[in-house]
Amino acid sequence: NVPQIRYAQVLLTYAEAQNEVGGPTQAAYDAFKRIRDRAKLTTPDLGSYTAASFRTAVWKERWHELCFERQTWFDMVRLKKAFNQNTKSFEEFVGHTNLSSNQKLQAKHLLLPLPTAELLNNPKLGKQNTGY
Repeated sequence: NVPQIRYAQVLLTYAEAQNEVGGPTQAAYDAFKRIRDRAKLTTPDLGSYTAASFRTAVWKERWHELCFERQTWFDMVRLKKAFNQNTKSFEEFVGHTNLSSNQKLQAKHLLLPLPTAELLNNPKLGKQNTGY
């Protein structure tokens, strides 16, 4: 049995959604803090966060908590942001240097190529995704 989603991901998704709707609410903070408490990490008080700083804190927590669960790529595409290990901050996806290959990510990397066989079998699909 391979877990498809863990409770930690549910809590972080909830915290992010609550923050986007109404800023860092107590409910969002409690969900976020629960993850950090389990890891024995200190969490700044709720009053020290703005909506933007709480968003970044949740993103960083997702990055660390879910990094080996095939979730990071989808977060990068969804947010169009990538975490820079050197600066410990998020930067734009396009132009981010992949540390393992030392190559910059391009706009085409936000979409995968359409399979050639599918394009040939169904002309209504249109053109190949840009860059492929």
